[in-house]
Amino acid sequence: PTLEMRRDEWDRTIAINLSGAYYVSRHLFPALRDGGGVLVHMASVNSRNTTRHRAPYNASKAGIVALTQALAVEWGLAGSGVRVLAVSPGLTRTQQATMRIESGDIDEERLLGRVPTKRWIEPEEIAAAVVALVGGEFSAMHGANVFVDAGYDAWGGHF
Repeated sequence: PTLEMRRDEWDRTIAINLSGAYYVSRHLFPALRDGGGVLVHMASVNSRNTTRHRAPYNASKAGIVALTQALAVEWGLAGSGVRVLAVSPGLTRTQQATMRIESGDIDEERLLGRVPTKRWIEPEEIAAAVVALVGGEFSAMHGANVFVDAGYDAWGGHF
């Protein structure tokens, strides 16, 4: 809970998720500019549909979307040729999620009840979306936040 959270818990999440994305973006800019590259940030469905007891995660992912948009505008107006996008995965079957289910920290049936299609997204599906988005077929996409979430956002992520 937010009122019980220690400052170091907040700071660590913001540092990893948001500040990390900012510093990596700055570092990669010259190579992206020189190579006509595409920067893809990993946001989350929690950038818009928050969950309780996850304030720093939710805020950091919303910050990723804002950072994506800010860089898209700034770098676009500068004529850099670098496209900037965010991808917001939904409930993805990661090692961490699997461990939390097996430990009983997460009720899988209840969790999937938040997704109208009642399914996990596989990591390979997220990777395939990123590969497609950086390709020429999406060359006009810039500053967007693309949800790959099996309908979670459309339903608002609610039970």
